[in-house]
Amino acid sequence: IMVSGILSEMNLRSLRVRRMEATPLFVGQPMLVKVEFINQKKRLRSLSVEVTELISEHDKKGENKQTRGLVMLLEPGERKFCYIRLESTRRGAMPSAGLMVSTKFPFGFFSKRRFFSLPQRYVVLPALENLSSNKWETTVAGLDEQMAGIGAGDEFHSLRDIRPGEDARMIAWKPSARRDRLMVRENEKPATRRLVITLVNAVHDPAQEFEEFEAAVRRVASLARHYIGEGYAVGLSTADGGIHPTAERRELKRIYLHLARLPLRRLKQGTTPKLFKSFENAEHIAVITQGQKDAGLSVAAHREVLIKEEPEATAA
Repeated sequence: IMVSGILSEMNLRSLRVRRMEATPLFVGQPMLVKVEFINQKKRLRSLSVEVTELISEHDKKGENKQTRGLVMLLEPGERKFCYIRLESTRRGAMPSAGLMVSTKFPFGFFSKRRFFSLPQRYVVLPALENLSSNKWETTVAGLDEQMAGIGAGDEFHSLRDIRPGEDARMIAWKPSARRDRLMVRENEKPATRRLVITLVNAVHDPAQEFEEFEAAVRRVASLARHYIGEGYAVGLSTADGGIHPTAERRELKRIYLHLARLPLRRLKQGTTPKLFKSFENAEHIAVITQGQKDAGLSVAAHREVLIKEEPEATAA
């Protein structure tokens, strides 16, 4: 036992770890956290070393799970990578106090550990559903159209004289030769269809309607992904802020993050909380639960999506 303890201590000595990158973490889907191991010893190897995140388990309900990363052999001065697999069944924050490095080398009598204080706050994003494209076509014509203008598009808009300081690559050489002066081609920025999704994060009985509300959050995240994929500028309106319509795919993560952190509040009978105001010249879709409808919730929208106890779509 004494020899095992001494060798385990030497095995972990002068080891360094750090997180490198992580994939997005969605409810019910695994996330891989890339971890780098560095053996700073000059002569000794390190064998059979494991690493885990120090995350809470949400009152031991098993909502957060992980599979530890493992490195079998680290030569002196060598760097190697491994992956920790994290998974959660609830959206929201998943805080980690740091990384725990452990080994049972050489005899497996006990586990020797070292703690690295590397705090990290992971955000668990809502699960996404597979939505039928035919079912979710917009119905309001004209309201969601922004006028086309000059921008980065493929369609020709106009020709104009070149301005001082503009890039010579913008010159339209054939029209310039015909008119005997330098002309620049301008393209037309395509029209953007605006859509605002409304989610009231308040229910009459938060304890009883929690799962139903979580289904509504999944539906809103899935609709945002679907409509941005269709070329819409999608915005979000809730009782705790919102996001103005955007058609950028990289901005979709902002919607996911807002939904992940969205608290659930208590709804007073026959009332509607104050919601985030976005563009009026857009189509509005309201996602409400059966419990909210029974409580008399009223949201002004062109289309209403009702979430019952069993969502129609399955998680992707």
